[in-house]
Amino acid sequence: MDTVLIVSNDKINNAICKAHLIPKYKGIEMYSGVQALGFLKSNPLPDLILMDLDMPGMSGLDVLKVLKQGEQTKDIPVIFTISESLDMGIIHNLYLQGATEIVTKPVTEIQLLKRIEYQFQIKHLKEEVSRLESLLKESPALDA
Repeated sequence: MDTVLIVSNDKINNAICKAHLIPKYKGIEMYSGVQALGFLKSNPLPDLILMDLDMPGMSGLDVLKVLKQGEQTKDIPVIFTISESLDMGIIHNLYLQGATEIVTKPVTEIQLLKRIEYQFQIKHLKEEVSRLESLLKESPALDA
C-alpha cells in the first residue's frame, strides 16, 4: 500500500486529508516541518508527501529545500496545499524548488485523490522503466 506523509500544523486539515486517503492509501500525519524531517530520518520513506506551505517554525518551502538536497528524499513527490490568495511568485518558486503539484485549500476529496493517483501512476511507470532497463542491460546483445 502506498504511503502518504501529511504535513500540516492544522490538525483538522490533516484528519480530513487522511480520511480521504483511506482505504486506498496509508496516511501518516505530522504537525510540523521539523517533525516530518525527524520522521524521515528514522522511518521508512513515504511514497508521497502532502504538505502545507504555511507552518510555524519551518515553512513547507524550507522543508522542500531540505528534501531535494537529500539523496534518499530528493525523488519523493511533494504536493503542496496552499491558500487561494497566495502570490503567483511564491507558487512559481515552489515549482522551481521541486514541488510536484500545488492544490488550493480547501482541498476536495476528488481533487486530492486524483492528484495523488496521478503521481503514483508516474512513480510506478518510472519503476517499470527502470526494471525493464535493468533487464535489457543484463540480456545478451541481440545480433541483427
